[in-house]
Amino acid sequence: MAHLPEPALYLDVKQGAPTECNHPPDLGPFLPRIRNSKPDGMKIHYLRTEEATLTIWKKIEIRKEDLHDRNWFDSKVPVQDQEDHETCWSVSGAENISDALYYNDDSINKVYVPYSSQYLVDFVDTEEATKKYEKTKGKHYCYPYPAYEGLEYAMNHGIPRRDDWTDTGCGNEFPPSCNLGEVRLKHVLNDVKSLPNVKQANEYLKIQPLLGCLAIFQPDFRQIRKRTYRGPTSKNSKFVGWHSVSLRAIKVVNGETIGIGKNTHGIQHGNSGHFEVSLDIVVYELETKGKRSFGRRPGKLFNSFTYGEVRPAYQKKVVECYLDGHKIDHPETRSKDTALFILEAIFNHTSGHDGQTEVIGVPIERALLKWALKLQLNMNVTYSKSGSTTIESSPCNSMEECIGIAVDCHKSYEGGIRVHWKGNPSVILGNCTKYDCYGEHVVMSESKRTQLRDSIKDMAARNLICIALAYQKFECTNLPRRAKRHRWRLPCKDLILLAIFGIEDPCRLGKDDDHHHEKQGLEKISDEERIMDKEIENEAPAQDDASLSSAIIAADLLSSARLMRKLDNVYTKYSAQYLVENACPKKEAGQGETDHHCSKLTVKDGLKFALKEGIPKEEDWLHLGCMFNRPSFSHNAARVCMKGEVIETASVNEALEFSTHQPVGAKLHVFSPDIDLLGDGIYIGSSCEKSCYVGLRNVIIYGVTQMDGQTVASVKMCYGNKVAFIKVSLEAVSLQLLKDGLSKTGSLLVDFCLPRLSVE
Repeated sequence: MAHLPEPALYLDVKQGAPTECNHPPDLGPFLPRIRNSKPDGMKIHYLRTEEATLTIWKKIEIRKEDLHDRNWFDSKVPVQDQEDHETCWSVSGAENISDALYYNDDSINKVYVPYSSQYLVDFVDTEEATKKYEKTKGKHYCYPYPAYEGLEYAMNHGIPRRDDWTDTGCGNEFPPSCNLGEVRLKHVLNDVKSLPNVKQANEYLKIQPLLGCLAIFQPDFRQIRKRTYRGPTSKNSKFVGWHSVSLRAIKVVNGETIGIGKNTHGIQHGNSGHFEVSLDIVVYELETKGKRSFGRRPGKLFNSFTYGEVRPAYQKKVVECYLDGHKIDHPETRSKDTALFILEAIFNHTSGHDGQTEVIGVPIERALLKWALKLQLNMNVTYSKSGSTTIESSPCNSMEECIGIAVDCHKSYEGGIRVHWKGNPSVILGNCTKYDCYGEHVVMSESKRTQLRDSIKDMAARNLICIALAYQKFECTNLPRRAKRHRWRLPCKDLILLAIFGIEDPCRLGKDDDHHHEKQGLEKISDEERIMDKEIENEAPAQDDASLSSAIIAADLLSSARLMRKLDNVYTKYSAQYLVENACPKKEAGQGETDHHCSKLTVKDGLKFALKEGIPKEEDWLHLGCMFNRPSFSHNAARVCMKGEVIETASVNEALEFSTHQPVGAKLHVFSPDIDLLGDGIYIGSSCEKSCYVGLRNVIIYGVTQMDGQTVASVKMCYGNKVAFIKVSLEAVSLQLLKDGLSKTGSLLVDFCLPRLSVE
């Protein structure tokens, strides 16, 4: 790091105190967080620019002996130039798909096939494209977007080859006038993954190139040519945004980890369009006059290693099924009625479709669709989705557990209205009073329920994703009028169980490291009923970061409430980071930190702020995209206006009543090691002599169910570096010691609040 000017600060990490006192006084409050990041060499550079004050250091994660010889520097595609379009995420994403399908050892594409980056821009976020089109008066409709989510769209919806999608792009009509139905979409990805560190990125580079996000400081990046880019280097350095790039190789030079990347701005930048960047550099932004670039934590200059999984062996598939009340070996049943009901449930519950040559859709839905197509073939029956009409869809308790859909089957084999439920088998099984057996509806005995519940636990123990299907017939005379259907809660009691599926996911071979929770309602590989080893990158707060935890819960509550009230057609993530940076109560002068620092944010504070000031969507506050000029929304992101009030209650019963309509925020009394060793059980608080009270943690209550004779709440919590889903006993009590030495008992869940939104 000799390129940076002095003064430098040398920290004695072991002793936890600086060995020199030549650092500026205002750096003092930040030293503990810097020390916790363990900078290599203990040398920290303090840099003032015109817009921000930064500290920069190295944190080495890989050694030269760990490197491999694979190098993807020579690409089949020339360096592309996106010019003044905000399309780096789609250009690099489409190229990553092409690279993966060609370079992979399975060699899925025998020749190199370019896929359409413009197709992603045209359809991934049509709302943002429309805004840009109108704002620029038809000149542009490109927009910044996270590359990870761009790959997810290609995985879920398919993508055409570049030659099959032409005559669109900025300067042309939007939306595109071409007929999408005539375009052949290709299934390309079986999963999308993010790697948390350089070590794992280095290992996966043996297989294919990766995507990454690079923090762009100008003029530093523009001037690197054949030199190594290390971020800001002078007072003129200015952060302008995040840039999606392709990572082709990693090397170690003089102990520094260097990445070789490929740009999307033509051969005039870097070394003929390629560049070298330090993967060790960590930047911590202390103060800023403009938009904070790295949030409130130290961040890597190059981060978010992403790849699309293309290998056929990593496709999700149904490997176990319980039909007609017992396990079956093949997609087959004696009753054609049962088969048609199952096909109706699967086809109406999925967004995928049977393409001209392959099934396209979300990986889990794709697995169910392929199983359903085999069932059609084996049973010699055909189900047409055109024979039914979707009336209404609604989550049950929470969208993480179940999804319901009401279908008018007026043109199908058996008319009437049926409400189909898909999701967590434990929840659905608990709401079933009968099961379908060869076309007959058999009463669900306790012995049969126990048998099926044991089968579910067995599948979950073998790392299978479990999904159940059930339905209920609904009288047409009870159907609410169209104007009142947005308040209609689909009936989820007295269901008839159709089937339980066990889906194998080769990408989850032990630790569930997904960075998104499937919204279809799943029993995750390590059981939905226990704390999952699920790292939520850029979202899971540290234990001591109460503000971020509160912001995540508040944003989640708003997202769920808007979906329940039909204010959003799909689940929409709102920015927790925006609440952290704007909703925190300001500290008064003289409290020991610089003025821009804030006191702790509560869930109630976050909700009240969002209802008063509005809140942007998560993607509008991430600034992920190619931005040599800071995007217009970085200072004033478009905020979604929300009207309503924050409801608070101390009554458990009242809170549980609210949870039947929408998720409810709360705090949970946490004891360790009880919470850490929960396994597949129910959390009851302190359960052993070694139990130690940790404190209150923010949670969301999604609903209430019966389990093992107890009433339990389905709870999502922020704890440690994880977001976890657990079951909390509503019958257990916590013992709290008061300051005067006395004690009192109370519920494990306390301090309830929720947003009550207005539909106007």
